[in-house]
This record gives sequence, C-alpha cells and structure tokens, in this order.
Amino acid sequence: MTYIADTGFILARWSKSPARRRWAYRYLENGSLPFVTAEAALIEAGFRLDKPELAPRLLADGDYVASLRIADYAEDLLWLLHKYADRRMDLVDACIVKLFELLPDAIILTTDVKDFSIYRTRSGGRLRCDFGPD
Repeated sequence: MTYIADTGFILARWSKSPARRRWAYRYLENGSLPFVTAEAALIEAGFRLDKPELAPRLLADGDYVASLRIADYAEDLLWLLHKYADRRMDLVDACIVKLFELLPDAIILTTDVKDFSIYRTRSGGRLRCDFGPD
C-alpha cells in the first residue's frame, strides 16, 4: 500500500496528543515506509516545529520520498488553487491532491478533515484518506 503524507501526519509524530502519536507510530512501525509526500509538506512541518533540518533529515533517513516537483506540475497546481480558492487551499494541499491523482490507489494520511473531505480530483473523484484520531 502507498501512503501519501500530509503535513498533519508528519507532525503527528511529535504531537502532544498521545492518540495522534500512536496513529503516526502505527504507520511508522508497520512497514509503511517510505511515505510519499511533497517537499512543501516537509518544509511546512519543519517550519511549524522550528526544526529547519527536519525535511532533509526525514528524506535522508528514508522515511519519506518527495515525489512531486512543483515545477513539473505548476499548471495542475494552479488549477487546483483556483478551483478551491473559496476554501483558501494552500500549496501543500494542492500538492497532496495532485499526488493522489498520480497515485490513485494510495491513501492520504492527514488530520485536515475540514478540507480533505471537500477536495476532489480533477475528474471529480473522492480522495481516500485516513484522518487519524480527533
């Protein structure tokens, strides 16, 4: 199974919530590595944790693979950002939706129920997500 990691999942490993940490470690320990993500998600997680070394560390350790270059999908990302402008979709969310379009059998690991329940693929398909515990 392929798992696409959104920022919320990446941060769950260091969450103050025991339930969120258990959720993250369940995936980390069950052989789900490496997680597919966007560099933007890793950079955002490092920023939120005030750990500038986080993105290169997680990539170097092999826990994550950054599988989306913004330059390669700029037009698609702009289309998504425009489509969901009323929801104020950010670039990370657009990257995660695009990754799902590229990997339609994957499951998105995210804590963002509010937005990822609404987002759809360009063809109108629903995203498969594990939102973790509240």
